[in-house]
Amino acid sequence: MIVFEPKKPLYFKGLVKRVSFWMWGGYYRYNIKIMLKDYMGNFYELDGGDVNFVGWKYITIRVPHTIRQRSRHMPANKPLRFMYVKLISDFDEEPFKFYVWFGSMWAQVDLYRDRFWGEGLMDEPNW
Repeated sequence: MIVFEPKKPLYFKGLVKRVSFWMWGGYYRYNIKIMLKDYMGNFYELDGGDVNFVGWKYITIRVPHTIRQRSRHMPANKPLRFMYVKLISDFDEEPFKFYVWFGSMWAQVDLYRDRFWGEGLMDEPNW
């Protein structure tokens, strides 16, 4: 198992629909997963499938709507935190060498924000 974590906390702005990134594979029998954390402190490990391919591939992982990203209290949108990427080898894969490269990572998000009278108070640092 190999885990790649960001150096600083990484939060998505808006409601996340998909997380995508470029990855280079070399026919290694590994599976890829990402870990997300919601505003309630719950962790979600999402499966990205196997990486048994050669060359660059665009990996897309759908974020299910069951992961809570909104609250009925203001501010309603609550950001998801990206925790890490995890690669897990198949049982019979050679453990001695493994190469993988990652390109840019994107998230498809919905940036809609409820509009209401007095919404300027949402951004005030001190009420």
